[in-house]
This record gives sequence, C-alpha cells and structure tokens, in this order.
Amino acid sequence: MKKIKIILMFLLIFAAFPISNILAADEDLLSDKLFVSPNNKVSNLAYITDNKDSTTSWWTGIETIYYEFSEPVNISSGRFILNTSNSKAGVKLYDETGTQIYYSNSSAGTYTIGALSNVKRIEVIGTYSNAFGGSSIADFKLYGSVTIPTPTPTVDPTPTPSTGTFNSLLGGKVITPGKNPGAPLTTTTFVTDNDESTYYAVKPEIESPSTTDFLIYNFPSPQDINAFKLYIKDYSNQKFAIGFRDSTGKEKIFYFADGSQGGDNNIYQLPTAMKDVKIAFVWNYNPPSSADLNVIEWDLYNNSLPDQSTEPSPTPIVTPSPTTTPTPEQPTGDRAILVITMNTGLEKEFDLSISEVNAFLNWYDTVSGSARYGIDKHNNNKGPYSKRTDYVVHDKILTFEVSEYTLTE
Repeated sequence: MKKIKIILMFLLIFAAFPISNILAADEDLLSDKLFVSPNNKVSNLAYITDNKDSTTSWWTGIETIYYEFSEPVNISSGRFILNTSNSKAGVKLYDETGTQIYYSNSSAGTYTIGALSNVKRIEVIGTYSNAFGGSSIADFKLYGSVTIPTPTPTVDPTPTPSTGTFNSLLGGKVITPGKNPGAPLTTTTFVTDNDESTYYAVKPEIESPSTTDFLIYNFPSPQDINAFKLYIKDYSNQKFAIGFRDSTGKEKIFYFADGSQGGDNNIYQLPTAMKDVKIAFVWNYNPPSSADLNVIEWDLYNNSLPDQSTEPSPTPIVTPSPTTTPTPEQPTGDRAILVITMNTGLEKEFDLSISEVNAFLNWYDTVSGSARYGIDKHNNNKGPYSKRTDYVVHDKILTFEVSEYTLTE
C-alpha cells in the first residue's frame, strides 16, 4: 500500500508540469540538410549532417562549400568534427547582413561554437594536396531556433540626382560576390544599402577558387539597362569593368580604364543600352599587384539621363549650310573573325583584316607570361570615343579561333 502511495505521488508531480516543457530543447538546425559544393570538389556532402560521427566527407580540391538558411536562426550552441591532421579547414558564419560573426581555421579535432544570433549562412573552406590529402569533416551540428522577424515595411533607396528621376534596379538587393559571373561565393548588401560608411572590397582579378574579384547580381526576370553608378572609396582612376549576360548567355563587357566615367557617385549612361539582361557584374580586372576596388555603392538603371544643362539651348533661326558627312570606310578584301576565349570563360570577338589577325598570331607565338596585346575595335560599338582598343594578356588566353572570309566591293 505504501508503494502505491509513492507511485501516485510521483504521477501527481509529473502531471503538474506539461510534458512538452520537460522535453523541450533547441533543435538541430542542420540535421539532414545538404551543403552546396559549387565545383563538386567535396564528396559525400550528406555525411556532414547525417548525425553520425563515423561517416566523413572529403575534399578532392580547393573548395568552399556553404549552407544558407531560408530565415536567420539563433544558435545556442554548435559542434563540428574535423578528421584530418594534415589539411586544415576554415569555418565561417555570417549574419543576415553578410557580416562574418564566427571564424575558425583548424586541423583535426572536435570544436564547439557558442551562442550566436541571426545566423544566415555557413561556409566551410577546405583544401587538398597530393602529399597530405584533403580536408575532412565528419559532423556539423547547430542547435537553436529560427528567428521570426517582426515584419516592417521597407522601401528600396532611390538615388536623388540634381535633376530627373531614376528607377533603381539594385537598391537594397542582395549582391553575390564571386570568382566569376557564374560562381558566386558569398552575399553582401554593403554596396546597395545607400550607406556611404559601408563598402565591399572587390579583389584584383586572379585565378582562385575563393577570391571574390566579381560583384554579381542575377535578376529574377530579364531587365533593360542603359545607365549605371559605381561609387568607389578613394577612387583614383583604377580600371574596372561592368558586364552583362542576357537570358541566352550572351555576354557583353564594358571596360573603363581612364577614370572618365564611373568611380564617383554620379550616374552615367552605358556606351550601348543593354536589352534582356539576366546577370550583371562588376569585375576588378586589374592584375594581382593592383589594389582592391572598395565599392561603396553599385546601381543600375533602365531610363535615360536627363538634360544636365541649366538652360535649354535656343533653336537657331538661321538654317546652317548643309555639310557633307563622310561615309565610313567599308572594309574589303581578305578578313577574319577572331574569337578569343579567356581562362575565365569570357569570349572576345573581333572583325579584323587578315594582316591584323596575322600580327596577333605572330605576337602570341613569340611572347609569354603577362605580356599584353592591343586589338583595335575599329567602328564596332565605338560610342563617343575616337578609338577603342581591347587589350588581352597572354597567360589569360585559353583558346582562340580564326574564321576567314572575303569581302568584295
């Protein structure tokens, strides 16, 4: 009888507390989630979050894998296990603004992560070498809860030029810096937040799987674009390029090398209006010895610049004498289409005389390394300039193709 009373007493105690509260705990936010390997250089990605310490993923090359939560999460604790003592792995966590809030660069061992708020993205940077093998991660856990933000109305910042109204296409949008227009590596809003105190450092062009020498934006639907703004911190006429890919993948790049357009906080018309743009990007195409482009703001527009004059010009009363406009010289004779494919995947196409093609071939066969060669673009998309020259660097050329033809008068 005494035993029955004791059992009843315990049942009454447990009944006084909801079972859900007794068992409540932060969930494993990464359980069975799948990291993304942009270049497929990490095997067995599912093993990272399968809740088994005995299964392991391996790097087969230099690669940054990532997982991005659909909504920011609050983390109470975390743990990850690295299995290789010869190759380190870096772990980075970012908040919803793109700010790095955690970093670890470690070799084999079990590592813990403390409480963090508003975590949006996780990156793991691994390496590989024939001598030491590749980085390896066995298990990754983050315990916590999804942040439920209080909805607040937001308005995309609109530029306020001295005259006219502009339709901002990038204001407040999330930009994806990366190593080429098709390989974003991270996210940022520093270049679209209309805040001159923030900026993103775009690295000089280099072949690296983890260097962000591009700013990239992929439009949800194609856009027409004919003006841009690129505001660079402490700008001193550094070179930069702005490029576009249409919905078919065709690419067009504008190079700005003398500081005559862009770099400051003004809006400029593109040399040619772009139609059906799906991907836009900024490229720091300087060699590695050059400085970062610290981009404060980047924006694109789909309407024309207004008249910047303070007073309208009067209509002349006297009809001017007609002047003869010289007809542009039409090329004739043996010619060729030269298509150069760079090691970034970019294709450059030139319509040249056969002598110009032969000059390029002679240059290519006799130099090496970082030697550059200038190709006259003639009247192709010259815009307001008297002459445009496109320079290619020898060790950046992957392949080229020559297609000969003949023009007669």
